[in-house]
Amino acid sequence: MKVVMNMVRTPYKQGDVIFDISEKSDDLYLIHTGTVQIESSEGLALATLEQGEMFGEMASILGER
Repeated sequence: MKVVMNMVRTPYKQGDVIFDISEKSDDLYLIHTGTVQIESSEGLALATLEQGEMFGEMASILGER
């Protein structure tokens, strides 16, 4: 329940960088609508996440980036 109470809705536009692996973060991202493309540092597409999926959870849980 604490997670839901601390959620902040942040809209992003196509092409926006939401999270860079070189940045430290303890945020958890939940995709409400649309898709998110996960890319390598070289710009290669690794995965596409869709509505209802999340990312950043491992850094959030482990306290790592």
